[in-house]
Amino acid sequence: MKSKLIKNIFVSAAMTFAAFTNVANAGLISQWQVNGFNETTNDPSTTAQISAHYSDPVVTAGNLFSLTQFDTNNTDVLPHGMVTSSPLADLSEYVQFGITSTSTAIEYSSVDYWLQSYLGTGAQTASIRSSLDGYANDIDVVDVLTDSTQAQKVMFDLTTIGQVSGAIDFRVYFYNAVSSDTDWADLSSLDGGEGLKLYGEVAQVPEPSTLAIFALGMIGLISRRFKKQS
Repeated sequence: MKSKLIKNIFVSAAMTFAAFTNVANAGLISQWQVNGFNETTNDPSTTAQISAHYSDPVVTAGNLFSLTQFDTNNTDVLPHGMVTSSPLADLSEYVQFGITSTSTAIEYSSVDYWLQSYLGTGAQTASIRSSLDGYANDIDVVDVLTDSTQAQKVMFDLTTIGQVSGAIDFRVYFYNAVSSDTDWADLSSLDGGEGLKLYGEVAQVPEPSTLAIFALGMIGLISRRFKKQS
């Protein structure tokens, strides 16, 4: 009888602890908003480095930057391009950003890239990869509208990568342009653009004091049950 009671108590404890540690906050993890004059090159040491405008307190957001074969500059956008007409991504040209979770795992859900092109001859395809596999495979590939009139939101699905602890970098690629090397895929704060937003769920890990209180409570519960059984 006592062994069954102990088993039931420990099952309840495990379920309660899981509930403590699996609670998550869904929403915006970090945002890079592009303001002012920015310049991009094919050298990461000289290209503009955009710091995060917002980050969840449990993460550290790295700088965002763009690598392209063309040296160019603009205001309130991060220039990226000109875009190749190749149906395959040019892996030497990308927009990169990174996150480090400082105390817990993150389940990433999506990325919003606010794209600004100008001539209607830009990218028709975009993809995203991560450092988890050395940027070897696409996480998501999406179609892009060649709209030159206003900023448009290009959304990538990240749900297939699961929970990630520690550091991860992402790279966004634009390609399959209507006309090669004639238009851009700038990251924009113009015309309602919101830069780049990274979304996910941050797993909440209890503080040590919370775990100690929980453990004491379970010990008291077990002692009380034993007294009632004796």
